[in-house]
Amino acid sequence: SEDMFDTMSGDTLARYKESVQTINTRRGFNFTNVRKLPGENVKLNLPFNISNFALTYAYTEEIFSDPFTESDYVRNHLGRLDYNYSLTPKYFYPFKKLIKSRSKWFTIIKDINMNFFPSNMAFNTQMNRQFGELKLRQLEGEDFNLPSTFNKYFTWDRNYTFNYNPFKSLSINYGAANNSRI
Repeated sequence: SEDMFDTMSGDTLARYKESVQTINTRRGFNFTNVRKLPGENVKLNLPFNISNFALTYAYTEEIFSDPFTESDYVRNHLGRLDYNYSLTPKYFYPFKKLIKSRSKWFTIIKDINMNFFPSNMAFNTQMNRQFGELKLRQLEGEDFNLPSTFNKYFTWDRNYTFNYNPFKSLSINYGAANNSRI
C-alpha cells in the first residue's frame, strides 16, 4: 500500500484521502438574551423601556463528508426578539376609608378592591432559516452523476401573553401562539 501512495501526486493523494475519510466540521456563534439591564435607581418601570427587550441571534454551519457523501452542508440562522413588561399589582380599596363600622356585615363591602393595570404583558418572535445541500459521491465505474438535493425552510414563530388581575379574587390570563412555515 505504501507503493500506491508513492505513485500518487499531491492533488490526487489529497482527493483520495478526502474520499475515504469521514469528516464532520461544525462552526457557529450566538448572542443569547442580549439586553440592557435596568439601572439600580429605577423606580418606575415603563412599558416602553429598552430594558424590557432582549435579542438573540445564532448562526451554525455543519459540513459532513464520508465515502458515500461528497458533501452534506447545512447552514442555520436564528433570530429572536423578546419583550416582557411586569408590574406588581397595586389594589385600590374604594370603600375602606368610607365605612368606619367594624361590623362583619360591612367587611364584604370594605374589602372590595380594584387594580387598573395588567400584571404582565409579553411577546416573542423568532425566525429560523435553514439551508442544506446534499451531494452524493459518484462511485467508481458509475456513469450516472446524481444531482444535488436541497433542503430549505424558513419558520416564524410568535407568542403572546397577557395577565391581568382586576380584583384579588379574579385573574384573567391570555396566551396565544402563531407558528408559520414560509
